Amino acid sequence: MPESKNQNNGNMKAPGNSKAAEPIKTLNDVRRIIRHLKGYPRNRLLFIVGVNSPLRIGKLLKLKVGNVRNLKVGERFFFDPEDSKKRRYLEINRMILNGLQDYLKDKTLNDDDYLFCGREAKKPLVIQSVGPLIRKWTSSIGLTGNYGSETLRKTFGYIQRTVYGVGLDVLCDRFNHDAPAQTANLLEIDKNNSISIIYNKVG
Repeated sequence: MPESKNQNNGNMKAPGNSKAAEPIKTLNDVRRIIRHLKGYPRNRLLFIVGVNSPLRIGKLLKLKVGNVRNLKVGERFFFDPEDSKKRRYLEINRMILNGLQDYLKDKTLNDDDYLFCGREAKKPLVIQSVGPLIRKWTSSIGLTGNYGSETLRKTFGYIQRTVYGVGLDVLCDRFNHDAPAQTANLLEIDKNNSISIIYNKVG
């Protein structure tokens, strides 16, 4: 079923922290983390995919190498159907494709390997390990907010809305929410705040 208002709307709290996980709010900070992770291909790819997708981290951790190895920009990998009004999918954009190409230079990765493999061979990262990683990455560039595993998809929505002017109705659909107000709440955005796109270049 879609994410209901009775759920926590993705506002997962870090252990010992009373505040919900925040999005990363500037493209500059996103780019700084990507540069910081250059020597860590798996972590870099996880971050890139996470901030370029509305999917929960648990869904991303189910990906296998063969699911995405041959996808091109604009193509989608559809996850197995579940009790939801809409089938969930990962859509490949240029950032994700570039990250995949860099990561898949490792010729030891087989199609049946998890894309984000954990310490044990043939097993994926566990959700509980992702929050500490994200807090480490954000701390490494001097961010001091409340960050966790939900930070990634919140960052996707926040940047899409505040930088690119994507409508809350569109984001609501991508997040599989009941109403745009729920999406605004998840992203910590005032639903009544209009964003002008009149100065976007045409041509």
